[in-house]
Amino acid sequence: MIVVALLLGVLIVKQVRAVKSSNGMTKQENVMALSYEIIENSNKIFDLQDELISLKAENDSFSIDIKDREKAKADLQEKNQNYRLLNGLEKIKGRGVEITVKGDIVTEEMVDLINGIRNSKPQAIAISGKRVLNRSSFIVNGKQLEFDNNKFNLPFTIQIVGDSGALKESLDRNGGILDILKKNSFGKLDFQVDVKDVIELAPYDKNISFRYAKITNF
Repeated sequence: MIVVALLLGVLIVKQVRAVKSSNGMTKQENVMALSYEIIENSNKIFDLQDELISLKAENDSFSIDIKDREKAKADLQEKNQNYRLLNGLEKIKGRGVEITVKGDIVTEEMVDLINGIRNSKPQAIAISGKRVLNRSSFIVNGKQLEFDNNKFNLPFTIQIVGDSGALKESLDRNGGILDILKKNSFGKLDFQVDVKDVIELAPYDKNISFRYAKITNF
């Protein structure tokens, strides 16, 4: 666009010089030459104006395209990071809550507890520091909890990373999952919920296998 502006300036200067140089001609010659010069320069100016408008439109389109691509790239990076966090591929550190599970718990109650925690939309879950994935399974044998080849004796703790206020309100309210489990266990099960300013969880430390995935031909 700078080049086009310079060309417009050159044409205007040429037109002024043409007017000055026409002083030595006869009146009729002067009028005719000046008329042709003005028409020619005017046409060139119009052409340059059209080119300037076209270049400006291309520049605006290019700027919008760049912004769209940058936004798409940022969205993709955010989704990829969220995927890696949810699947335990990245360590995570942040605010959250810690639940201490006390008393006797059975397998069905453990599954309900983890599903209730998942429904509160946390960023990450761990049991005694071991990451819990969406595909994790749980079995309680007497006083021992087993999940993903990890074994813990009761009592154990559950770490949950996310909005600590929203998590505590969702989990530890009347009618929430903790309240329901306590009532249904007739006092055999209890929970202590503590808000934590910092919870740091390591990545999932087991092999992640997709047992039900298979290759298909396209």
